[in-house]
Amino acid sequence: MMIMEGVKQMETTVGCSIEEMLAYRFRFYDLLRRIFLWKLPPGLFSELVSAANQENDETSSECAHEAALKGALKGVLADQLMSYYRDIEIEYTRLFLGPRHLPAPPYESVYRSPQKLMMQDVTIDVRSTYRDNGFQVSNLNQEPDDTIGIELEFMCALSGASVDAYGANDTKKLARLLATQREFCDLHLSKWVPQFCDDIARSTQSGFWKGVAQCTREFVQQELVELETLCASFPISPDKPTQG
Repeated sequence: MMIMEGVKQMETTVGCSIEEMLAYRFRFYDLLRRIFLWKLPPGLFSELVSAANQENDETSSECAHEAALKGALKGVLADQLMSYYRDIEIEYTRLFLGPRHLPAPPYESVYRSPQKLMMQDVTIDVRSTYRDNGFQVSNLNQEPDDTIGIELEFMCALSGASVDAYGANDTKKLARLLATQREFCDLHLSKWVPQFCDDIARSTQSGFWKGVAQCTREFVQQELVELETLCASFPISPDKPTQG
């Protein structure tokens, strides 16, 4: 499933079927993790800008997180594209990588530990969740497991597996996957991503990164609601007792 197929057909999940909702979530997590891991090559960025500029106001989505992202991309002219891309890449480095003080440190532990330190208990909890679900960090031992891009990549992997489980009519596996996503969103993403996004918005003049911050905050907030709905549709069934 190509990410740009989803970008070109962005629609609010309100009124969508279960299948459409699962597929939409996978595509959007894929897009967000690419942005925050900076796996956003110029060609893909160009397609994102093109998709945003092709949409007119009459058909614009009512979905808040999509509107925020499209608003950040709309109006970028073709002859400005590469200059704009370089500017947001430089700003990415300043915001999230350093080498100086990070205006928006992309680590959950920094936001959730009293001393604002990396590699705390929450990092170990996140690592354990990855291990328990068979998730292999793409940049293993190169950056903390609770980095925003990796946490989004984990949710992307689970949401992709949910699409596959639904297609295979494996409702038991789907229920487990959805329950894990709901728990991770509740115990991790929702606990720090809103403040992280606020720090991005306060610390940058870039319309793109302000839009990404608003988009990510709105999406995580929506996820809390939609995962409750999905989990209610696919409750975990208790294991049947074995016959003695």
